[in-house]
Amino acid sequence: MGTATESLWMAMQGAEVTGVEPHMPYVRVARARQAVLERALGRALPLTMLTRSVLELDPGEGFEIVWMEQTFHHLEPREAMVAHIAELLRPGGRLIIAEANGLNPLLQAQLFRQRGFRTLGTIPGPDGEPIPYGFERVLSARRLVRHLRGAGLVDVEAEHFRLLPAHPLFDRLFALEKRLSPLAPRLAHTHYNVTARKPPRLPAPSA
Repeated sequence: MGTATESLWMAMQGAEVTGVEPHMPYVRVARARQAVLERALGRALPLTMLTRSVLELDPGEGFEIVWMEQTFHHLEPREAMVAHIAELLRPGGRLIIAEANGLNPLLQAQLFRQRGFRTLGTIPGPDGEPIPYGFERVLSARRLVRHLRGAGLVDVEAEHFRLLPAHPLFDRLFALEKRLSPLAPRLAHTHYNVTARKPPRLPAPSA
């Protein structure tokens, strides 16, 4: 959820949204933003913010859409996360993952300067208990697709785009980048989207 930009926008469109964010500083900003918007709109927004790990969400709730905007590279342990996300979806529900941590060499150099070799660790949860956390951990679209298919999701597709890290230095090259992106190999990309669907529940066999 971060500071809830996408969550607030979806709630403004009328969707019932549950945002998940274990970092309390982000949650405080998100709640302040929600309060400002509700005053401006003159109505409450259907957005609930939870300060916990995704693994603590009850699969019985059943979500029609699970949206992860620059989130998956923080979720650990990965295999457990993928299995639980699949459980959170209703039959026929869709998963949308937007990632900006591809295998592009320029991006990898940028990330290494930020966090060195430390890609796995913990952060303190709201109750003080440590929550496993990935520090800008990289995951290729191909591997993510394998994880999702292994969890039983179908119609898993990946789309690569952007060749340069998100940085003001490269903004002036965006038009050229847009033309070259379809021609470049997947390992050259910094950003990708992955979508998937949970199969509809099969009818019970007749007696």
